[in-house]
Amino acid sequence: MTKFFVAKNSLKLSSLLLSFSLTFILELISEHVKSEELGISMIALVGLCFINLLLSSADFVTGVIAARGRKEIITSKRIGNTIGKYLGLILYLVLSIFLVFILTANYFVLALLYGPLILNIFKEFISIGENLKERNARKPYIFTVIDKVFEIMEKKFFKAVDKKVNSVDIDDYLNNKN
Repeated sequence: MTKFFVAKNSLKLSSLLLSFSLTFILELISEHVKSEELGISMIALVGLCFINLLLSSADFVTGVIAARGRKEIITSKRIGNTIGKYLGLILYLVLSIFLVFILTANYFVLALLYGPLILNIFKEFISIGENLKERNARKPYIFTVIDKVFEIMEKKFFKAVDKKVNSVDIDDYLNNKN
């Protein structure tokens, strides 16, 4: 599968297909953006996906530099993983746009759409810091700070989920459902 994405002609073909699909998406957005709220949601989704794309690219470059420092051979599997990230991000963007069109006023759905993108931004940023640490023997300060902030957010998230799960009585929930 990775040979398909790495071959020179297939990169041209996939680039052409992505170009047509993104053109279709942008035309669809421009036709259907009727409210300011929908436009802001679209801009936020596209912006977060673009930041993810940039950080994934930076993660790939720093990962290659770190691997060369370890004298490892760069395989097509790593390149395929990065291309898979890009394609997954594009698919997520397309799905998110259609969900925003369908459920424009539902803020819970918007939070569920933005959450994974924001967490992925943190993950990619932390990965870049780890690659730099591996190459330079120490992590730059900004990456250490973001790493600590992410740990705090992660702990608070799991505490909130645990509190919510423990507060729900299964018998009451099942009785109210029937």
